[in-house]
Amino acid sequence: CNCLPGYSGDGVNICIPINPCHENNGGCSPFASCKYTGPGARSCSCSQDHIGNGLTCRGKLIQELMRSEAASTFYKNLRVGDKLFIII
Repeated sequence: CNCLPGYSGDGVNICIPINPCHENNGGCSPFASCKYTGPGARSCSCSQDHIGNGLTCRGKLIQELMRSEAASTFYKNLRVGDKLFIII
C-alpha cells in the first residue's frame, strides 16, 4: 500500500501529511514566507519589502539599485539639466 499524494508513511499503519514548508522554506524564495495549505501543498508570498510571485522575490527598486556601487551612485546623484538632485 502507498500513502496518498501529500502524505508520507508506510501506507499501512501510518500516513502523515507532508508540510513542504518544513524543508528549504517549501521551495519559496528566501525573501518569502511559506504557508502550509494542506497535505503536500503550500503558498509562497514575498515579504512586504520585496516583490515577486513568492518563488522569486526581488527587492524594490531602491534595494536593487543599492546592490551595485555604480547604480547606487547614479541613483543618489541624479542630474536633470544643470541641477543636481541628491536622494537621501
